[in-house]
Amino acid sequence: MCLEAWSGEPESQSPAGWEAVEESDFQCDTGTVLLCEWDGGPVGDPVDVGRQGAYRLRAFCRGRAQAEALIGEELYYEGVEEWLIQIWPLNA
Repeated sequence: MCLEAWSGEPESQSPAGWEAVEESDFQCDTGTVLLCEWDGGPVGDPVDVGRQGAYRLRAFCRGRAQAEALIGEELYYEGVEEWLIQIWPLNA
């Protein structure tokens, strides 16, 4: 997984190679963002995004079907699913 904190909206990447692209707004009350797994466990270290306020998140993903197919077949299958998360402040 790659997490990118931007000062403004990044150019939208080509969807080629990415199976899904989703966007959402969120409120950051601390100026720090910590991503979590589906079960609540943290992913990496907290990322300083600079300030409190409203942010936009764009998530790119690929490999989800391959990862889902491995559930129950393999215990560890890291690296099958890939993510790119971009975060930038709204009204920057």
